[in-house]
Amino acid sequence: MEQPGRIFMIDNGSPTDLRYQNLLEDQGYEVFATGNAYQLIRYADELHPQLYVVDKNAENVDAWQVLSYLSAHHYLDKAPAVMLNAESTQTMTKGAAHYVPAEENEKMLVEIAHAYCRGNLGYKVLLLEDYLPYSTNEFGKMEEFCISYFKVYDAHGAKMFLQRNAPQAVIIHCRKEAYKKISDIVGFDNTFYVENRGNMKKLVSFLK
Repeated sequence: MEQPGRIFMIDNGSPTDLRYQNLLEDQGYEVFATGNAYQLIRYADELHPQLYVVDKNAENVDAWQVLSYLSAHHYLDKAPAVMLNAESTQTMTKGAAHYVPAEENEKMLVEIAHAYCRGNLGYKVLLLEDYLPYSTNEFGKMEEFCISYFKVYDAHGAKMFLQRNAPQAVIIHCRKEAYKKISDIVGFDNTFYVENRGNMKKLVSFLK
């Protein structure tokens, strides 16, 4: 029988963070939550989580520093990270596959966990934004394109999504000179580069 999925969380033990933990456990996931970044990293080496959840508002923890450490030491090559409460007023650190604003924490957390731990969610497109959100983000809203999509901000996160999901195409928005390196990491045959919303509109009309 397949394991339910192991998720590691950096939190501050607040009622809000406990709610996130309970939400994931109610979905059948095994959750290890701690406010101690060193403990999280030590156990990650032994237990190999499928997803990291980092709460930017966790007390006594520099969430961005934790994210940077996980990225620099290649933990995020094997399991993606979600940054909760990642508001536009904060200085972003690259590395997470998802930056979730507070009002979407609960909805997006479950959707993201399902994508990486269970898969087969039926998205037609995987959109990889190689930009941090709230800055050069060309595709903050995709409703106008009327296509089911899953968005990530990290190439390794995209690769892990593809291990359990089979979209029709991967669309990459990045600096043009970075496209080949990113597409090589993703390792998907039907991959396209887009530069702007006009490019996206033409491509999506072709995919429908």
